[in-house]
Amino acid sequence: IFYYLGKYDSAMSYYKEALAIAESFYEGRHVDKAVAFRGLGRVDAALGNFHTALRHYNRALSHLTPITDSEKTTASPKESLTILISLARLYMSHWMKSKDIAILDSGIQTVRQGVSLIDGLRKQLVSLETKEFVAGQSAELYALGIRSGFTAYRMTQESKYLESVFFFMEKSKSSILLDKTLDLYARNFSGIPMQVLQTERELLGTLALLSKHSADKKEERTRQR
Repeated sequence: IFYYLGKYDSAMSYYKEALAIAESFYEGRHVDKAVAFRGLGRVDAALGNFHTALRHYNRALSHLTPITDSEKTTASPKESLTILISLARLYMSHWMKSKDIAILDSGIQTVRQGVSLIDGLRKQLVSLETKEFVAGQSAELYALGIRSGFTAYRMTQESKYLESVFFFMEKSKSSILLDKTLDLYARNFSGIPMQVLQTERELLGTLALLSKHSADKKEERTRQR
């Protein structure tokens, strides 16, 4: 709440406290530590502290990525995707100040990491909540990739950046088709009656509208405070 109200000092204090609590409860790497580091990164990004924000985001990712194949982590695809999108935003924001092509390169690479994560999730059996989250967030990720690639192409006229733009555009379009195809295959394979599937679609549509209405109301109350 403090972050959205622009009270960054208070937000920073609470994120540091959350990190301290997580570190007292969990040894090694843990998703709760990742969430706290992401929060610290968001505050630093809002304050214009690029290098500190970058360090915090990378620390957050390190708690979700195993160093070795045998190591287990409390992986959270949703948290990983959120961090990668935050990183991509950070690079784009910093490029607007620095005009450094290397910053755009880092942003494009970050978006590619996010795309790989999304592609992997679409091949796995994940919850409906995760599917809806990925669908909602992937649009921003692809948009950041397209913007970064096109900006880099305008600066350098190098074809590799234009290829990145087309890559992200195709991913954006194909992701919608793939989701529909996989969903249709799963439903047909299950043998569920069409009437039940139709009822489910109607309920999901209603749920989506109610969720959006709830989120809009919450945002409106936050602004009023």
